[in-house]
Amino acid sequence: MEQPTSGPKLSCGNQPVLLTELKALEKHPTGEGFSHLGMDGVWREFDKDGKVWSYQTLSPEEIKEMVNVWPEDIRNFLEKELRGVDGRNVKDMAQLLHPDADIMPPVLQSAIVGHQQVTSASQKNSTS
Repeated sequence: MEQPTSGPKLSCGNQPVLLTELKALEKHPTGEGFSHLGMDGVWREFDKDGKVWSYQTLSPEEIKEMVNVWPEDIRNFLEKELRGVDGRNVKDMAQLLHPDADIMPPVLQSAIVGHQQVTSASQKNSTS
């Protein structure tokens, strides 16, 4: 099984260098998946099942650059939430590959919470 990777340093035309780098991150071979900037300052490429396929840790300056591509209402929220965050401080491979629920995209947060509730209920039923 391949290990998730961080991306190469590339530049393309008039696009910001960081955006070009993030677009170059390895994606799932089927192309099914999505990108997400976590509240820990790590940009992750997920497959359709929510598994991290690749990642890039971002500096505060890079986070600011990425936040600036969003519409104003989202940008204001992200600027507040990500103030002082440095993704380069995330060194734990478990966090990089299996981020906590509060770092995950909202669609995966609800799936994780639902899975935890089902697991908890199953465990209670098996001990009764």
